[in-house]
Amino acid sequence: MNVTFRAEIMPGVEREERTYRIKEVLPNHRVRLHDFPGEFRETAFERINFLRDKV
Repeated sequence: MNVTFRAEIMPGVEREERTYRIKEVLPNHRVRLHDFPGEFRETAFERINFLRDKV
């Protein structure tokens, strides 16, 4: 599953560059990402809109 960091956390960076794939969900509900160091809470990311790519 992909997640996108909120723009406030990465200002001036395009959406595609703020999007990462989840590597692992930890027992404390934080996630680790592929190719990005650290652990992050759900609030660091934009809300998921499952209908965004549907036409």
